[in-house]
Amino acid sequence: MPCPDGETCQCVTFLLWCFGCGVLVMETSKSVAVAASRKVSGKRNKRTKNGFARKAVDLANLHERLTHRVGLIDKNEILAITGVSFPTIWVWMRENKFPHARVVVGKSKWHAADIADWLKGLPVRPLKAAATKHIEA
Repeated sequence: MPCPDGETCQCVTFLLWCFGCGVLVMETSKSVAVAASRKVSGKRNKRTKNGFARKAVDLANLHERLTHRVGLIDKNEILAITGVSFPTIWVWMRENKFPHARVVVGKSKWHAADIADWLKGLPVRPLKAAATKHIEA
């Protein structure tokens, strides 16, 4: 699939929620990674409800691993990709709706290829206007 900048790779479309301005953004993984890599450096880690700091996710590095389908993805990166909580991921894994994690040095990790395949297999939402409106020429 061609990237917005003309390169050939397998970009993935993401839905991202910007906590700063409260806007839902749909971008290709390459443009999100480039935009996020400019902003991440100045941000502090977010605190979760239990008071622990959540690790910042490097989206540029994550995009490269998903595109080339190499490496492992940790829990924080999975949460950034999916936008759901870990208990939801756990339920999806039990129901075989999400790839199962591997145990690496006592931590849950996912193969980038498995996650890229899962993202590619998600259904595309049809637009209401295209489904209900028929234009005759």
